[in-house]
Amino acid sequence: IDLEPSATLAALDARTVDVACYPLDELPPRFEGRALYQEDFVIAARTGHALGKKPSLARYATAQHVLVSPTGAARGFIDDVLAERGLSRRIALTVPSFLWALTVIGDGDLVGALPRTLLRVHGARFGVTAIEPPLPFGATSIRIVATGAAMTDAGVAWLMELIQREARRRGR
Repeated sequence: IDLEPSATLAALDARTVDVACYPLDELPPRFEGRALYQEDFVIAARTGHALGKKPSLARYATAQHVLVSPTGAARGFIDDVLAERGLSRRIALTVPSFLWALTVIGDGDLVGALPRTLLRVHGARFGVTAIEPPLPFGATSIRIVATGAAMTDAGVAWLMELIQREARRRGR
């Protein structure tokens, strides 16, 4: 199930889903979260995009951007990073998912801030390359999460352990 981040905890509470991968550092006490890996963001651009030849913060800020926002919000964390340096960006398009952003970026001249792991796994297939940002965009901890009540189910506990073990095995 593809959930908006804001709906994930409610879906876990309702037992609509048993476990979820979730990018929050703090969870309410009724949840158990286990670290899987740290995710950081890079600039995503069509392979051959001019920004890739000479990346700079100013050039990045003036590019046309796609924003991934499941809720439709017109602002993201990158806007805060840029504002701290007196810059802003123009959001040309907002899409609800990272995969949709890959499609749009691969077919045009928009750029976006996307997870490094997503680009490593799927970027080439969409004709999208990762460009190191001129300053760190920050990282977030990706965790596998379940309710404490769900953890009393041996199957859920096993699944949590399996996912965590596989993440470690794959070096994430």
